[in-house]
Amino acid sequence: MDDQLLFSTIGRFVVEGVNGQNEDVFSFMPVSIGENTSGTFDGDLFFDGSQFGFTGNLAAVDFSIA
Repeated sequence: MDDQLLFSTIGRFVVEGVNGQNEDVFSFMPVSIGENTSGTFDGDLFFDGSQFGFTGNLAAVDFSIA
């Protein structure tokens, strides 16, 4: 599985290898999804909202690949 899942949370988050705030996005690279989901979290934030002046909860992430 080569896809990644992107997440943001309400409030602070801490997962294996990465932590952040409600304005950040982190990614998870699944090996399997289902009853026994497994995979790894990327150690770097996918998007650090504070670098762009965000301070509140993100409602969605939208980007395009050219």
